[in-house]
Amino acid sequence: MMNELLNEFITTDKLRNKVALSGVLPKKQILRCVKDCFKHKLPEQMKDLSEALDQEEQEKMDKKGEIKYHALFEEDKNYDQGPFAECLRDQQLTERKEYLEELESALFNQSYDDDKICQERAGVAFRQADPDIDENRLR
Repeated sequence: MMNELLNEFITTDKLRNKVALSGVLPKKQILRCVKDCFKHKLPEQMKDLSEALDQEEQEKMDKKGEIKYHALFEEDKNYDQGPFAECLRDQQLTERKEYLEELESALFNQSYDDDKICQERAGVAFRQADPDIDENRLR
């Protein structure tokens, strides 16, 4: 998850600076990268991430106020990360829990009364929990 986002930052940085990496991006581009990388983020989640970026320490900014995107994922001596990384991780954990609850419910509904489920019914349950699931993953 974090690596995928970091790669998105790097790609955007390369495009923005004609191949050379600057290591910084404006807040607006960082949020656009997040949205591109995690297409299902809700407006409220994006707002929370925007606010978390505002809370980042000045040392993660350059002289123009652009954000040193690698620094967003750095850990301190206590292995804590900054507000942005913590917010993103909390959101991912919440989304994962919700997905697993939806999947569990869908599997239960497909098992009917015998607590067993065939591959076909499992596929139906996965599609209910994740309408965008890659069909190849269900084989």
